[in-house]
Amino acid sequence: MQLDWNIALLLVVTFQFFFIAVFLLTTNPGKKESNLFLGIFFLALGINIGDMLLQMTNNLGNFQLFFLLDDALLLLFGPLIYGYVRSNIQQEFKLGPREIVHVVPFLIALAVLFLIFTKGSSSYEEVQKTITLGSSNRVLLGTIILYLHPLIYFWQSKKVLDQYKMSLKESYSNASKIDVKWFDFILLSIAAIWVLGMLHSIIPFTPLRKYLFITLFLFVVLLFAFINSVLFRVLKRPQLFLQGADGWAKKYAGSNLSEDKRVEYAEVLARRMEEDSLYTNPDLNIGDLATLMDLSSKEISQIINQTFDQHFFDFVNSYRIDACKRLLSDTDSGLTVQEIMYEVGFSSKSSFNTIFKKRTGLTPTEFRNQQNPAKK
Repeated sequence: MQLDWNIALLLVVTFQFFFIAVFLLTTNPGKKESNLFLGIFFLALGINIGDMLLQMTNNLGNFQLFFLLDDALLLLFGPLIYGYVRSNIQQEFKLGPREIVHVVPFLIALAVLFLIFTKGSSSYEEVQKTITLGSSNRVLLGTIILYLHPLIYFWQSKKVLDQYKMSLKESYSNASKIDVKWFDFILLSIAAIWVLGMLHSIIPFTPLRKYLFITLFLFVVLLFAFINSVLFRVLKRPQLFLQGADGWAKKYAGSNLSEDKRVEYAEVLARRMEEDSLYTNPDLNIGDLATLMDLSSKEISQIINQTFDQHFFDFVNSYRIDACKRLLSDTDSGLTVQEIMYEVGFSSKSSFNTIFKKRTGLTPTEFRNQQNPAKK
């Protein structure tokens, strides 16, 4: 009965992966490279799951080419996710020879497996039996290598994403501008699926093979939860598949500001921020300050980084938090915490509470009660 439920869920998941893959590969709006990478990824995952279904229903002998493609595809998942992340967050990304080189291991593996397969059906049957019974250390080593290859790419994708988050702090003061939770969700979910899939593939080589049904069930459930979470998120925010993220924020490399000029401009900038309450603009970005100061964005970034030892994001929010503390301490202001939040330039309650507590160790309400104990 358990196996029947696994097969039923896998049938649904396979259809969903193929469906979303076709949608991505035939949808033109936004960055075509991004849709191409993610579409092929979902297609490959659908094929991979289809191969599992054929094995579970003892029909793999009727579709032997799936056996070849399934193993080779393990070397394609990593480059596809890496390409998807980079094509979304790097404006200068272009699909060219330097990117194609990442699929060479997949092509080599596919060619080798095809050569083995064409030697005769007995070779296919022997390889399938070896994998099923887990009787070969060489097969075990090969399995581990095949699964580690994408994990390396997932890790590189995470590094690129972390750099992107950091670079955005150089340009935006509003946390909503740096919402990359979609990419975090994709990377974390796929990494979890991959680790569980690797565990499921390795268990047959160990004395724990009798518990294989547990990892199979968990793997199927995780796949089902992942693809339906993707569909749910896209229904709520169709732009996830229709447009890429903003490009990389520009660093201050190449700025020609001298030390004296940097200090001078820093003093003017600090004064303008305070006197003109520039921080109250919730959409304030580094370009706005550059225009105001008649400088380039790189020069403003250099001033903030080197003089105040902060990113633009933290620099602006430090003024907002200071203003917020003054208003929360004012017993005569009559403003609610939420009104103060908007007054000082925050537009998101969650980011406001997070940033405030990070800088003060208290929530805004706790801070107000501490400053005004009579109003508790």
